[in-house]
Amino acid sequence: MKTKTKRTLTAGLMLAVLGAGCGMRPAMAEGDSLRPGPYDPLIARFVHLTLQGQHISTPRVDDEVSQRWLDNYLDRLDPQHWYFLQSDIDEFRAKYGRTLDDDLQGEAGLAAAFEIYERLQQRVQERVAAARRMLEADHDFTVKETWAFDRDEAPWPANQAEADDLWRRYVKNELLSAQLAAADKRAKGEKGAKDERETLELLRKRWDRVERNILDTESVEVRETYLNALTTTFDPHTNYFRPQSAEDFTIDLTNQLEGIGAVLQFEDGYTVVKSVVKGGPAEKSGQLSPDDRIIAVAQDGEEPVDIVEMRLDRVVQMIRGPKGSKVHLTVIPADAGTTDRKQVTIVRDQVEITESLASARVETIEHDGRKVDVGILELPNFYSGARGGPDASDDVERLLGELSRQKVDVVVLDLRENGGGSLTEAVEIGGLFIDEGPIVQIDSPNFSAPEILRDTDDGVTWGGPLVVLTSPLSASASEIVAGAIQDYGRGLVVGSRTTHGKGTVQTLVPLDDILAKRVGRRLKEKVAGQMKLTTQKFYRVTGASTQFKGVESDVVLPSPFDGYDIYESDLENALPWDQIAPTRFERVGNLSKLVPELRARSAQRIADDPEFAKLRDRTAYVLEQKDRKEVSLVLEDRRKEREAFEKRFGADEKELEMPAVGDTAEKGPDPVLQETLRIAGDLVRMKS
Repeated sequence: MKTKTKRTLTAGLMLAVLGAGCGMRPAMAEGDSLRPGPYDPLIARFVHLTLQGQHISTPRVDDEVSQRWLDNYLDRLDPQHWYFLQSDIDEFRAKYGRTLDDDLQGEAGLAAAFEIYERLQQRVQERVAAARRMLEADHDFTVKETWAFDRDEAPWPANQAEADDLWRRYVKNELLSAQLAAADKRAKGEKGAKDERETLELLRKRWDRVERNILDTESVEVRETYLNALTTTFDPHTNYFRPQSAEDFTIDLTNQLEGIGAVLQFEDGYTVVKSVVKGGPAEKSGQLSPDDRIIAVAQDGEEPVDIVEMRLDRVVQMIRGPKGSKVHLTVIPADAGTTDRKQVTIVRDQVEITESLASARVETIEHDGRKVDVGILELPNFYSGARGGPDASDDVERLLGELSRQKVDVVVLDLRENGGGSLTEAVEIGGLFIDEGPIVQIDSPNFSAPEILRDTDDGVTWGGPLVVLTSPLSASASEIVAGAIQDYGRGLVVGSRTTHGKGTVQTLVPLDDILAKRVGRRLKEKVAGQMKLTTQKFYRVTGASTQFKGVESDVVLPSPFDGYDIYESDLENALPWDQIAPTRFERVGNLSKLVPELRARSAQRIADDPEFAKLRDRTAYVLEQKDRKEVSLVLEDRRKEREAFEKRFGADEKELEMPAVGDTAEKGPDPVLQETLRIAGDLVRMKS
């Protein structure tokens, strides 16, 4: 067993949306005005000074940045250019285009952010009112016109008349789509085909919710959006977190929270229990079941708060709370009518999010006339036991030991959805596959020389054949491990053309500590949040950065993500690739002579595999649609498109959408993993 020396560095992390958990944050009362908080000018100044003093690019927030910041904020508020008018944009650019940087120095602080947001609220109300009127109008589905569904690069409507026409087409498209969906269900004899009355009511509810959400925004949310519009002008991974977002970030990094252990989702105005976490308080109580609807939440000793139509993030914050405290829920059971209610009381506890922990299994394949036992080790992220929970490296070491005792022939380390996490854990895990040596270099303009993070422990936990499976979602710490294994010749990297390409290191800066020093006391509640600040880059032992370019696969496989712009290089303001001098390291193997044959054998199998044929056709369709920004509003044209689609794919259109995190290996066939197992079998045969 290797003895580990822990560090406290954080490499970037892709944030996951947490659907459950559980601290009370009251919703804004109806009629409250939206205004900056008393500490907002100070917080904005802290963000500004921290950016200029600690960001890797040592930026200056000047007039040029002010213009980019303003445009970024406007695009964040109205990304599809649906709500603001061009006159609004012109007004704000004239007034604030060169002054936002100056506001940070004075008392104005975030005043511009709130003025602009209030205009957004006004425009949303106008547009929703117009949409409701347009629902009652007659629409001719034979008129040759189109709906531009992708407007992120389109100009804002020039005037009210142009905005009305834009929304008329939007409403018309929604009604047309509903007609097609209902006709499709009726043709297939399926239930749930909505008539026109039901469709209209559904759309009214949707727009009511849009309006309610935009009007129910809290000032801290405006602050977060506005300051992030500033931070991301320097790189996409430097962010400002309001207190709730900071808490969610910590949960994602540690896989632990204090709450009830229920995964929640929003459906038709209700907070619905999607699942309960195994071993969590909700499961242990036996009082909550999947599909239960929570309609009210009460803290212990307080009156229940109605949460029907409340935003899910608000509900989550009401249910989340300190270990040992009680939360009272009013629930409509899944198997009951809408008038039935039950009262549920659950004692909050520490919850471990087990689906984000490392896991392993053995799969036996028949390959070239022999059986090959493949150990598949899935690692969703590089989590750290900062709250007393497990470390990823401890779990991976234990699982590798179990696979070794089961005498597997080869290990596949599946990092397809691993967006990063703790840099410390990446170094530790990389060290499980080599005896000792450098794993990664870190450099910064503030360093006199690169810092080298090494595996210093003697011994190898798994020394047998190794394959690392990656995708465009494999980022940051995943790229450190994949790059080190490739550079040492320790194993093959298999998967998408390249990994994500995030080669930067972020430092967390708690702003409440700075605020406490400034005001001379620590506030009862956290109000300032924290920053995630890009301060360094990491480099492979060869000196090459993974930033922007990622880690190239030795054997490239088709991917469900092919055709989508999801790499670091696709992000605005991504930092460039560069390199530094290599550090001394001793390769432990050389698989380069095997790679050509491995590629050839894999290519032949892929060419003959019907699942990969489907994947290729799917990618071709994505590429065909990539530059399409509008659809016809002629019913007959859309019907023909739908028929052609079904003839080609015979599937629902949603199946061709880009997979979400958690869906890389879909419930159906996973051709990428199966081909990786066959490549692993080839590797075993060729090395034996």
